[in-house]
Amino acid sequence: MKLSYTLLILFLFVSSVAFSQVKLVLTTGDTVEGVHVRSEANLYILTKSDGTGSKLQKSMVAEVIRDFKNIGSKPSYIYCEIVGTQKLLSTKVTVSIDYGQETSFWSDTRIKDDMGNVQTFNSMVDALNYMGRFGWEFVQAYTVTYGDSNVYHWLMRKKPE
Repeated sequence: MKLSYTLLILFLFVSSVAFSQVKLVLTTGDTVEGVHVRSEANLYILTKSDGTGSKLQKSMVAEVIRDFKNIGSKPSYIYCEIVGTQKLLSTKVTVSIDYGQETSFWSDTRIKDDMGNVQTFNSMVDALNYMGRFGWEFVQAYTVTYGDSNVYHWLMRKKPE
């Protein structure tokens, strides 16, 4: 509980000093740079030497502390989006994959086979089955139509290893 209060006070202090880059841990009762911290009922109260101050509910602080503890932990899922475009004069699709990686205009994110050739799929379900072999599961899909062409966006996820 003491750690929770310390993290909370750190957050409050940094927030109350106009988002300055101060890296300082405070506990209830401390006074630093003219800011006094005290706890009352369900509030933390920060008071500056000029009499102005801030109040923050302890329940809000508990959420900040919970989120702070989760920093650096593995996410529940890793997500990617597969984007399928229909090949010209064909029923087959080529699929690009977006893991959230940085790309440039010249990047080619299409799925390729072992030889480095762009892989084509019979349909988006074929691409879904391909991704399923690597542990990915379907989450959601939507289609965007440009003229006579459809672009298929399928969101997928898997548990981190």
